Amino acid sequence: MRGLSYLTAFLWITLCMTIPTFAQNEPASQQVLEAGRTAVRQQNYGKAIRLLEDGLRQFPSDRKLKLELGRAYLYNRQDDQAIRLFREILREEPSHPMAKLELARALGYHRDYTNSTQLYRELLASNPDNEPARLGLIRNLMHQKRTAEARRELNRALVRHPDSTRLQEYKNRMDKRGEKGGDAPRQRREPPPAAVRQRGQLRGTGAYFSDSAGNRSWRSTQAFEHGITRNLTTRLRVEERSLWKNSGPRANALWATDELRMRLSPSLLVSARGGAVRFADGKTRILYGGELELRPARRLWVTGGFSRRPISPTFRSAQFDLLADDWRAAVDWYPRAWGIKATWSHGNYSDGNSGQRLSTELLHWMGGADLGFAAGYRFNYIGFRQALLHGYFDPDKYSSHLGLTGIRFRLGRAFRGEYLAGLGAESISLGPYRPAWELNLRNRVRLGNWEIGGDYFYYHLAQDTGAFRSQTARLTGAYYF
Repeated sequence: MRGLSYLTAFLWITLCMTIPTFAQNEPASQQVLEAGRTAVRQQNYGKAIRLLEDGLRQFPSDRKLKLELGRAYLYNRQDDQAIRLFREILREEPSHPMAKLELARALGYHRDYTNSTQLYRELLASNPDNEPARLGLIRNLMHQKRTAEARRELNRALVRHPDSTRLQEYKNRMDKRGEKGGDAPRQRREPPPAAVRQRGQLRGTGAYFSDSAGNRSWRSTQAFEHGITRNLTTRLRVEERSLWKNSGPRANALWATDELRMRLSPSLLVSARGGAVRFADGKTRILYGGELELRPARRLWVTGGFSRRPISPTFRSAQFDLLADDWRAAVDWYPRAWGIKATWSHGNYSDGNSGQRLSTELLHWMGGADLGFAAGYRFNYIGFRQALLHGYFDPDKYSSHLGLTGIRFRLGRAFRGEYLAGLGAESISLGPYRPAWELNLRNRVRLGNWEIGGDYFYYHLAQDTGAFRSQTARLTGAYYF
């Protein structure tokens, strides 16, 4: 046992020492930037401002954070703070196009059309195809009642952007009202190009699972999410599993749930869901659950909740119409370039069994947004009061310790990949530790509002079926609107 401890320590040190050392600021600031942009897309401007202000205190020279914070200020109607940040960026980099565009937009909101128009013209002089600058210039001219000049600019813009819906909207308004005054478009605070408002998504997933015991399954999931209001979201999820063993008969289970999520404050979110499951024998049972999410500190999320869910990992388990009543708690903390996660759950099963699960993960990323390397550690524990041989994890106890290493990278603006490998030891039914490993390969392609994913997972032990050697292939498609 002592030899195994020495071996694990040696592997852990080797993993850490063989990964190149990179600057730490970029991935941490990028993480803050992405979190802020997500909050802006969700119209949660208060949360975006807090995240970005915290990030800017750590990285005061990061212009991307300054620009995104200025945008959040602008859409939260804190115009003075926004203008100050945009001008600060331009003092440091006078030709910064996005800071100039956002400053021109902010000055237009304040009816300072002279300075706003000058900035728009400077942007167009350096890039005549800058459609947002062209739109801003036309809008300013229309508000100044310089309609003839606005029409000339509009005609020039339509030559370069004939398919622009916004330009067509301005043209229709001008054609309808002629040369009369009052034809200027209302000064709307439109989302900036880098943070287009997306209030929902459609997602479909298909996954094929197999293990060395002959268990097979095809899992099809469809999900729909929509923001009803700024603080209220609905999520509909439907999943169907087709389960079989080797070339034997199949069992199909289908369930659906609808969830409402309400944000009561920037640091408090509650959710409730309900639905039903239809088992392979045609019997139907009710599903329900609820969750509370707290954000007590920056980059720290604590969640807890209860749910009733179906248990159908294998063909054998499908014969028992199993349900689990689960209590769950989780902590997610992201200090700088670290990721720290812990989850715990306790479930009572409808066959009289009960079980607990505990998982912790510590992962440190080094490098930038285009290329990064990771080192970390993961601990898993599963324990059941009794092993009923019902087809859901037959051993009554399982634990594993894995050292993690991996790489993530970005190719162009569309493709992102993240590959993680784990190597360590596991114990089954309190037996001696033996080697264990796993592999996770995740790939994403983002094309406009579409996202396509292809993933592959290999595990030395299937933690739901109890079989050694399992693998899963998964395809995902999503549309954001």
